[in-house]
Amino acid sequence: DDDDATRLWELASVYVIPSYRSNGIGSELVRRIMENHVTTLRRSARQVYLLTLDSTTAWYERFGFELLSAEEQPPASMALEIVAGSFLTKFFFG
Repeated sequence: DDDDATRLWELASVYVIPSYRSNGIGSELVRRIMENHVTTLRRSARQVYLLTLDSTTAWYERFGFELLSAEEQPPASMALEIVAGSFLTKFFFG
């Protein structure tokens, strides 16, 4: 429906318990989520947004995520989440 066409899609977080890391679990989760988004929902992968830490940006770029340029703006509906995420990141990570 039309509402579905304008819906915001976000990959919130991928966390793998440290003892299970480097086994491809997180990569497989992201691949399957994105595959489902594109094939089942028939949406462009570019319609998925991600808020993440600077330290994990390169990992997500391997799956096609890109940083927004200075000219690009995230959807207005993400404004509160961006502010909250920035606050929490500063609070927990300095």
